[in-house]
Amino acid sequence: MVIQTPSSVSLRDLASYERDFELAAGYLRQYLSGDIEVDRTFASPLDALWTAAVVIYARAFSKGVRVTDGPSVDQLSSADRELHDYVIDLRNKYLAHSVNGFEHTDVVAFLVDSPHHPRALGGIGTIHTALSRMERSSCERFLSLCESHLDGLQKRSSALHRQIAEELIATGAANVYALPDHTSPIIDQRASRSRRK
Repeated sequence: MVIQTPSSVSLRDLASYERDFELAAGYLRQYLSGDIEVDRTFASPLDALWTAAVVIYARAFSKGVRVTDGPSVDQLSSADRELHDYVIDLRNKYLAHSVNGFEHTDVVAFLVDSPHHPRALGGIGTIHTALSRMERSSCERFLSLCESHLDGLQKRSSALHRQIAEELIATGAANVYALPDHTSPIIDQRASRSRRK
């Protein structure tokens, strides 16, 4: 059954935050299980994993429509706070923008300079340099940070579970059993153009 109690809104928000950190941690575990030091394939799935983890981690700290306070950074050590700030900046200044300090493109000329041929312009090209991998040690610390936030959120959720149970008991058994059954919503892909709820 679907329940609407004063605390259920907060629990929905906490579950949403938890999902963000579960996804980010899962992507980071997959990334770490790959051969990140050797695989240098352009557009490797490994690159997609850490990129997705950064975006989803940062989403939990962005201003949005959730009404419940999200994870706190107040209790983080200075090293963890520095890593947190780095990840947020990585998302905001690198992943979200085409002009940033993590990528650089040069236009180059290929010159022919041989004792057997006259000097000539062989062609024009571009060389793109980018931060393409998160180092293993940084990624392991990032995973630990996700797990720490997740632990704090789960403790808050447990307290809300107890509070919601008390709210339901207070409404009476007849009212609880009259609540509508849960049905999975249908997600409309066209909704991406509409305002967020």
